[in-house]
This record gives sequence, structure tokens and C-alpha cells, in this order.
Amino acid sequence: MGGRAAEELFIGEDQVTTGCSSDLQRATNTTYAYIRDLGMLDKEIFINQEARNMSQDYRYKVDKISQKYLKDSL
Repeated sequence: MGGRAAEELFIGEDQVTTGCSSDLQRATNTTYAYIRDLGMLDKEIFINQEARNMSQDYRYKVDKISQKYLKDSL
């Protein structure tokens, strides 16, 4: 997410372009891959699940953990 951070610093928060959205999309996809597909977590063990086969509870848990990791990375 360096592109977005650089734009915020050099041209201001109100001038950030949409080109930075790919940074967030890639970070989100990578985070989901680590959690959902590779089962990489500190305290819990997740099994490999395709998104279409996930229960609502499982999907919610993956979403919450992904949000935390993304927020912590900023």
C-alpha cells in the first residue's frame, strides 16, 4: 500500500488517485490467501476453503481477521 501512502504524503489526502486502489486490492487478496487458502494464523487453524464453500460463520471470521491484519499493516 505504498502507492497510496506516497500520494497522501506528496499530493495530499484529498488528491489521492484511484490508481492506488490496486494496492488495497492486492493487499486484500494476499491477506485472504494467507488466511483462507494457506491457513496461516497465530492462534487458530483454518482449513483450506474455497470462498463458495465457506459457511457464513467461517466467512465472517476470515473477514474480521483479514480486516485486522490490513488495519495493522497501515
